[in-house]
Amino acid sequence: MNSLKIKTKIDCNTCGCTLSRSKTIKVSAKIEADAKKEASEKVSKWKETLKGKNCKVCDSIIKEMAA
Repeated sequence: MNSLKIKTKIDCNTCGCTLSRSKTIKVSAKIEADAKKEASEKVSKWKETLKGKNCKVCDSIIKEMAA
C-alpha cells in the first residue's frame, strides 16, 4: 500500500479568501496505471467534500449569528 500526500487551494465560500488543504490518501493498486486511476478517483471525491467550506473566521461569525 502506498501513501500519497495531496495538496490543493480552495476559496472560502463566504469571504473568498484562499485556504490551503492537504490530505494523505492510500493507494492499494500495484500496477502504475491502476494506481493512478485509483488516486484520481480518491482525489476527486475529496475535492467534492471541500466545496462550500468556509474559513475559521467566517465559520465563527456564522455560528455566532445563529446563536
